[in-house]
Amino acid sequence: MTEKTTESQPKADSLFTPAVKELVALGAALACNCEPCLRHHYREAEKLGIGDGDIRAALDMAAMVKQ
Repeated sequence: MTEKTTESQPKADSLFTPAVKELVALGAALACNCEPCLRHHYREAEKLGIGDGDIRAALDMAAMVKQ
């Protein structure tokens, strides 16, 4: 049987942490042009202590993929 995880609690060995989740969500929000989503996930990223440099890197990557 596989171990279940909740949305906020990934498996201990998982790289998909809450911070990574917010960076992915920022990229998705940018890709689908959802400004309210972008604002929301930016705030959530800040709450998690994600620095502006990492947020910028995620948004830059999303913009390159979108092109």
